[in-house]
Amino acid sequence: RRGKPRISTLSKVPERIRRVEEIIPCQEGDCQCAQCGSAKAVIGYETAEKLDFIPAEFIVRVIKREKRACSACKNAKVQTAPKAPAILEKSLLSNVLTVDVIIRKYSYHQPIYRQRQMIELETGLSLPESTLNGPVLHAGFLCEGLARAMRLELLQGSYIQADETTVQVMDRSQQRKNHLGYIFEYSHPKGNVIFEYQKGRGREGPERFLETFQGVLQTDGYQVYDGLFPEQIQRMACMAQVRRKFHEASQVQSEDPRPVEILVLMRGLYKIEREMREKGLSDEERRAYRQLHSVPEMKRLKERIEAIAQEVLNQSALGKACQYALGQWNALETFLEFGEVEIDNNHCERAIRPIAIGRKNWMHIGSHSAAPKIMAINSILETCKRNNIPTREYLLDVLPGLGDRPQSDLPQLTPLAWKARQASQSE
Repeated sequence: RRGKPRISTLSKVPERIRRVEEIIPCQEGDCQCAQCGSAKAVIGYETAEKLDFIPAEFIVRVIKREKRACSACKNAKVQTAPKAPAILEKSLLSNVLTVDVIIRKYSYHQPIYRQRQMIELETGLSLPESTLNGPVLHAGFLCEGLARAMRLELLQGSYIQADETTVQVMDRSQQRKNHLGYIFEYSHPKGNVIFEYQKGRGREGPERFLETFQGVLQTDGYQVYDGLFPEQIQRMACMAQVRRKFHEASQVQSEDPRPVEILVLMRGLYKIEREMREKGLSDEERRAYRQLHSVPEMKRLKERIEAIAQEVLNQSALGKACQYALGQWNALETFLEFGEVEIDNNHCERAIRPIAIGRKNWMHIGSHSAAPKIMAINSILETCKRNNIPTREYLLDVLPGLGDRPQSDLPQLTPLAWKARQASQSE
């Protein structure tokens, strides 16, 4: 009926969600037979499931470490039970609460001040900001080592996507003005996501990060990536970026059918990509499939763009879209030769989007020194999300006591290594 809202329902909640049974007895008058007066027997239940929620409860965990001494020996040494590994020793926050604060801030974009308000509202306890911030920044320091090990994992592969975005950073040397910093993302669609903070958007950051990489680098048209280590890196362009420009042209020149014509041709390429995903093809099979189906589609697309470019003004929206596409064409065609790569950079753009959402909430990073720690935390959270790794379980397993472990242990503690170890242990 018109005006009635459409309600989407889930037919069954997954079995992994814990069930708590609640039995509702019949009313007293319904427990006896109306004919003979005998007690009616329970013959079963009419069952329904409701997804419920148990509100969080803040508790104080009183930890008593047992101390033992020999009553017969006067000078015997007193033995004390060992301490459990902690993320930050002498912190008021437990490991569980520290991880919860981290996830709330960087996965759900709840700034520390808002979490403080929530705790005060629910418990009446007013905590100093440093009580929450201190353990988080220390966790960020620990995550920096993990992020370095993750970076090595990423660089050992043959395919990286890259993108960048801005971030406001407090800088005491600039009165009443934040510094505009940049966050570069380097990632693999099925692997690690690394965020790196740089004070500027220049070439120095990508050069330093990618100096040992050999393979395909997929980016948008930002010039800083052009000619980057040409003897070892093959740059690939992003089809979504090209498509976006033709879409913008279709909005500006709504009566011109030519931008839509190009979008329809691109839709054919994306249909081929979808078919490969549905078939679950291997990298080699993807390359062969693209050679058979995508190569002729790309040829038709280029010929039509070249023809349109001759018909329109270079400075028109459609002319600019054509010039951009043709200028990127060699780099666009790279996906035809490598089954591992994607047709566009959308995985990378989706991963960097939470940073953009987060900065609308926490507004800025507190200092240049804090930025790498925060980016290390985000690298781990986004890598866990991309690879279906239970973030809370991973952080609680790895972070406590991490500062006491040697650097040589870090490669075995990255999210991907942890996931592989969990899988082998469950077999």
